[in-house]
Amino acid sequence: MRKFLLATVALAGPTLAAPDSQAALILSANVGGTIFSCADQAACDTNSAVGVLGIGTTSSPQTINGVNVFGSLSTATGIPGNPGTGTDGLSSSSLQVINTTGSKQTINVSVSATDYLHGGPLAFLSGSGTMQGNAGESITLSYYADDANSQGGQTPNDRPGTQLFSQTFSAPATAPYSFSLNEQAGVNLTSPYSLTLGFDFSLDPGGQLLSRGQALTIPVPEPASLALLGAGLLGLGLACRRKMAA
Repeated sequence: MRKFLLATVALAGPTLAAPDSQAALILSANVGGTIFSCADQAACDTNSAVGVLGIGTTSSPQTINGVNVFGSLSTATGIPGNPGTGTDGLSSSSLQVINTTGSKQTINVSVSATDYLHGGPLAFLSGSGTMQGNAGESITLSYYADDANSQGGQTPNDRPGTQLFSQTFSAPATAPYSFSLNEQAGVNLTSPYSLTLGFDFSLDPGGQLLSRGQALTIPVPEPASLALLGAGLLGLGLACRRKMAA
């Protein structure tokens, strides 16, 4: 397991030391050259639940290099600390991200969680949001799964494993501009494994990213489906044995 140091570097931000083992859920961002990182259950986490990482709130935003983040939540389900029911998943959302500076800001973010223990052969990928006051800019959403269970999100571009999908949306000359995607990808993962989300975008002065959501989910096969598959394989084996004996 890689060792890492989490640091919050924002105007006069503190430095946060993390455990020497990989964490279950981490977010790292680069906002115009300023790095912000936070792990689930660290002092920077505004949500006390295990498996849910909060950054800022609607009444008290997290400010990073002049960009205000109002109420961002990242959630990992299907990990030991937050097992959930029936689905391995990683999601990240932001109510509002607003550039309060007088210059354009480029933002790169990675969110990652490790130690997923279930998951089926098909991943569902989704994302949506609205760009306002940001004509001509773009946002790229990307999705990763790693069979080696490597910890991503330790840096803003730390996205280990196989890229399942990526799509770029470009706002036209008029604003606001809404984007959305719904995709599927086949996966072949051995537990434990990790999942990572990446999103990269720019904000003009006064530009806003509103209601951004992004999710990667892998439903766990139902017992009935597994039983049906097992019965089919057993029947095939018996048929082959009879044929060989004939």
